[in-house]
Amino acid sequence: MDDQTPRTNCTVTQFAGYANVTPDADKGRSPCPRVREIIQRRMWENRQRLDELNALQTRMEDAVQQWSAMPDGMPDGHSICHLIESLHA
Repeated sequence: MDDQTPRTNCTVTQFAGYANVTPDADKGRSPCPRVREIIQRRMWENRQRLDELNALQTRMEDAVQQWSAMPDGMPDGHSICHLIESLHA
């Protein structure tokens, strides 16, 4: 890399993706609007995933608490695992 080659900040490459922003720069336009849009979209996507994971975590914690008071069971031809099936009751 010589002094004429722009150095890419590692975080831009990670957050926005180098290939997503270089076309603007190659055409003499600022890539900043595209970087903002990409980051805002990814923040929204991450927030959705985090919300889903938090809801799943809460359901799992609730199940473990409920199951702590339940005995182990054996499959009986109608039920394979009463712990899991108790969640749908």
